[in-house]
Amino acid sequence: MTEFPSPQDLQQILESVNVAEATSRAAIKEIWETRMRLKRAEASLALLLGALVEFEGESSDYVVHRLSQELRRLAEIPDAAAQLAGCADEDIDPELLQSIASHLSGLRAQDAWRATGADPVVMH
Repeated sequence: MTEFPSPQDLQQILESVNVAEATSRAAIKEIWETRMRLKRAEASLALLLGALVEFEGESSDYVVHRLSQELRRLAEIPDAAAQLAGCADEDIDPELLQSIASHLSGLRAQDAWRATGADPVVMH
């Protein structure tokens, strides 16, 4: 004789299925959000690499300065940045572009600060 699950057993099974479904939905949402962040980073990197190729052969200070300016400009016009990167407008993250540009500017300032200058002139 086959024994059927009790109503309490069925309720526990249903609750377990609901928890598993909610957990799966949360994981799918997290994966989707991560995918979107990666697409934005990919678009930003494509713009960065495109700009670097453009400045090949220039001095490094000039390249960093121009790259920083270019990224700031692209952050101001994300639709143009999307066309340049060949991606959808929503894949462009202007804040990320601004952040990269600020970081590059900071590196340039650090390099200038550490650079050795001419010896000071002492007046007698």
